[in-house]
Amino acid sequence: MADPPSIDVACSHCGSAMQYRLSPHAAPDPAAALPPNEIPSLDLRCLQCGASNMYRLVPESVYARPD
Repeated sequence: MADPPSIDVACSHCGSAMQYRLSPHAAPDPAAALPPNEIPSLDLRCLQCGASNMYRLVPESVYARPD
């Protein structure tokens, strides 16, 4: 079995590098888990300094990287 996907981030406050593994979560009713237009987000707390870093989950197909 492949390793679960991970997210690598650097704290915007202290610069500490962190890696988070994504763990599947089964909601009782996936259709009712989020309102239809809500974009899920992650609030990652730095393990080094405790600062909170908020990220929106955006599909790769709509994320436009600046050149």
